[in-house]
Parts: sequence; structure tokens; C-alpha cells
Amino acid sequence: MSYYHYYGQTVSRNHLGRLNSNIRACIKMAIADKVFIEDFTASVELFSSKQGQDSSGKYLHTELDYLTVLSY
Repeated sequence: MSYYHYYGQTVSRNHLGRLNSNIRACIKMAIADKVFIEDFTASVELFSSKQGQDSSGKYLHTELDYLTVLSY
């Protein structure tokens, strides 16, 4: 079982996609710098069993939400 498959059980597909894109960008930079490395992200399939966060849960809706964030 690949690391992405295992990691996909705990994070959303959107998070996995962003992680894969960042790793791919690093590999492309290394290749541009003439580092001999294989692009192992080329054939990656993203598996996620966790649903993404509802968009309404991403925003502060009340003053109490704001104060809760400040307390953290």
C-alpha cells in the first residue's frame, strides 16, 4: 500500500491533490537543476476516504466564532 493511499484515509482529496502538486513542483525544480531524479508523481492516483470540509464551516459567522479563534 502506497503512502498516499494510507495518508488518504486521514485527509481529504483536495489536500492530497495539493500535496502531490507541491511535491511535483519540487521534482521539476530538481530536474531543471540537473539533479538526476525520477518523477514518481507522474502516475500517482489519489485515494481519499475522508470528505472535505463543508464551505460554511470554513468561515467565521459570529462574534463568538471570532473570539474562539482569538483564544486559540
